[in-house]
Amino acid sequence: MAAEQPGRGPARGLTAGQTEEVRTRVRLMIQITARAGKYRKGLLAAAARLSPEEAAIISDLERHGLQVPQLHDVLCGGHVLVDDPQLYEDWRFAKVSHPRISSHHRDIDKTKYPDIGMRGAVVREKLHGRTAQGTWVQLEKTPAAFGPRKMPSLDDIRHLIDYVVYRVTRSNVGPWGLSGLTERHPMYLSPAVATPGVAVAAGGQVAGGRAAPDRSRRRRHVDAG
Repeated sequence: MAAEQPGRGPARGLTAGQTEEVRTRVRLMIQITARAGKYRKGLLAAAARLSPEEAAIISDLERHGLQVPQLHDVLCGGHVLVDDPQLYEDWRFAKVSHPRISSHHRDIDKTKYPDIGMRGAVVREKLHGRTAQGTWVQLEKTPAAFGPRKMPSLDDIRHLIDYVVYRVTRSNVGPWGLSGLTERHPMYLSPAVATPGVAVAAGGQVAGGRAAPDRSRRRRHVDAG
């Protein structure tokens, strides 16, 4: 169960109108980024079902400097570090968030800052937690629910298979492909250090200058649908 933020009340997703705006923008971004690297089938259909909570997360990443080309790695499981600890609380949505067990960022006190999961049509399984100075987030292809006194589920077994793929390819297994941006080599987002990049303008036109360096040459993807 998600905790309430002191003095702020429970975190909430975007309004219906805001969510639809993000859905449209995400579909355009998917079409643009698919030109450089393909996705697993079904992503465009999933984007049409983007939830208010998923839309809030993507909007926050954009606000912190996410550029259009970087969305590809996010959707394919890239590990993202954001220079903003408040996002840890902002993404603990009252109705859809749940505590998760993970091996990420073991230097953090997990009793004080437990990792938080959330399922959705696009994010599939969103996992986020605290870092020493900010928030990390990663999308997973298969949710896992390992815990004390709990028998492994089919999803847990599939998650273990994804881990084997990670060990072999050294790439994270995201909902829509593989990304070489792992916890050891993450994507960094911060408004203060964001570089000029490609943006989606009104009407779906592409505008902007240079994109961030692509450090994910080891990614492997299949067709988007």
